[in-house]
Amino acid sequence: MANLIGRFYFKLTDSKNLIGEFSNNTSKRNYTESADLDHRKPDDAKFIGEYFSTWHEENGGNHECVLAKWE
Repeated sequence: MANLIGRFYFKLTDSKNLIGEFSNNTSKRNYTESADLDHRKPDDAKFIGEYFSTWHEENGGNHECVLAKWE
């Protein structure tokens, strides 16, 4: 199996959700990814919390997962 090398970025929206793009060495293009804020503590830093993320890949269909960062 080949190593997967990729990158992604997110931008925090005014509604505290995330939008962004990702790509990897097996993709021929960039893909849109979004993540809806599930919950976070009011005093946490901008991105710290739990998000429900969805994205689509050309060879793998639709995907979803939970992104979480807690300190």
